[in-house]
Amino acid sequence: RNRLPLGVTQDQVVINDVELPPWAEGSPEQFVRLHREALESEYVSKHLNGWVDLIFGCKQRGPSAVDACNVFFYLTYEKAVDLDSITDPSLRRGTETQIMNFGQTPLQLFSGKPHIGRDLSNLSKSGTVPRARGLTAVFDTENAGSGDPIVWVATASDSVLTVARSRALGVHRWSPFPDLIGNPFSFEPDVKLPGSEGVSAKRKSIGKGRRIGGAHVAPGLTEDKLGQLFAVTVDGRFIISGGHWDGSVRCSLISEPGRPRQILSYHRDVVTCVSISSDGSMVATGSRDAGVLLWDVVWRGADRSPLLNPAMGALSGPGQGFAANSAGAGLLMASQKVLSGKPRLVLGGHIDPVCVVAVSVEVGFVLSADEGGRLLMHSIRDGRLIRSSFGLYVSRALPTVSGNVVYYSEREKVLRVEGVNGGLVGIEKLTSRLSTMQVTKDGRLLVTGSESDGIVVRTTWDLRDVYHYIPRSSTVSSLTLTSDETVIFAGLRNGQLQALTLDRDLMRQNAVMRGLKAPRPSWGGM
Repeated sequence: RNRLPLGVTQDQVVINDVELPPWAEGSPEQFVRLHREALESEYVSKHLNGWVDLIFGCKQRGPSAVDACNVFFYLTYEKAVDLDSITDPSLRRGTETQIMNFGQTPLQLFSGKPHIGRDLSNLSKSGTVPRARGLTAVFDTENAGSGDPIVWVATASDSVLTVARSRALGVHRWSPFPDLIGNPFSFEPDVKLPGSEGVSAKRKSIGKGRRIGGAHVAPGLTEDKLGQLFAVTVDGRFIISGGHWDGSVRCSLISEPGRPRQILSYHRDVVTCVSISSDGSMVATGSRDAGVLLWDVVWRGADRSPLLNPAMGALSGPGQGFAANSAGAGLLMASQKVLSGKPRLVLGGHIDPVCVVAVSVEVGFVLSADEGGRLLMHSIRDGRLIRSSFGLYVSRALPTVSGNVVYYSEREKVLRVEGVNGGLVGIEKLTSRLSTMQVTKDGRLLVTGSESDGIVVRTTWDLRDVYHYIPRSSTVSSLTLTSDETVIFAGLRNGQLQALTLDRDLMRQNAVMRGLKAPRPSWGGM
């Protein structure tokens, strides 16, 4: 693909590329992926100890090596010859040439008994949640009468956070351990939310005040736009929001979302999208001003931060309070910030309003897309433009740990997977509009929610359907995975929050690439 100048063969054939085997179907991504699937397969895990015996263990030398057909040229073994004892210069030079030609075997680290095999008893377990078949609905919350669609849902620490179209914040408690009534995990809904059953009028009035941004949210934001305006810190104590009329990025305590603890006013227009990295160390924001800013998250959790004063509803400690930042950051905590006072990087290149941002600390890039169809990828280290493209009208984007990026275009109703260098990996035409999507930590599975197709689990290498679930009560408007990826919390358009157990082993088994079926090797115990 890169057309490297690697010379020519004796019959004058130019060597400038890799010739793939037929089973790769001309795709270098499929070639690498199939090898990765093989190396990470259960069969390799079971027989990894045999490979250790051949390379580093008891079958590297001696009769066991002969029986395993694992014998090499004698000069490749350690201490096979003492070069310092060779006095003839020609013989020494010839010996050194042979060693350079044949190479050297690794040091023998285990010379006694065969290496112990890996314990695979835990590979089929899925944490504390019992094994299900595919996706299994466990329960729905009872505030369906609110009719307030949940546009954003996220998990952090022991909380499940939801934001409705009215910007009402819900803080639900959950634990991966089974409860007393037979559910595979424990869940305590937020009783302060408007529409919750059995809630007193006093608590409902409190719930009405828990709206993110209060009256400071810009008008005209659709449900899809609202779902891309929020992010939460890894400890679940602060929520970061955009969409405010003054173009600011605001950081608020979960307990008081209407009273921001930090206001950052560096954008010149309304912030249209907010994205936090998988490790919670960076936040990217995009705006109608066609600008993209990258921020460092300086808040590192409750273990290294001031204590929360329940009476004040704010961070408190000796000499702490509020102060104004003259550098344009606005109102913030004098003793502790959530985001860095100034952006880490200011990224340009867009002409139209930015509608999508995504950060990948694993690969090291910030992805941004605007309403005019321009897609840019910058380095998070120095802001250098890595690549750009035009013509793909992206509505959502998710980077994976493997370096691929999943794109969704609402304009074309297309799901698309591309490599970090822009090569097409997979494409799928959808029949209904996609409202939300999430990718698993290993980057193998994509979970999407749509209006008519419900929740669909797909592979990320060819977008093939692995499992399908359609909620009966309403359509899916948002979803998220728990940290152990055993439970999906789906926000519905009728205001309900639905919980579903996810059988990770079954999903990943169905998502394995169907490659070559080679005969079992008969050499070396592998």
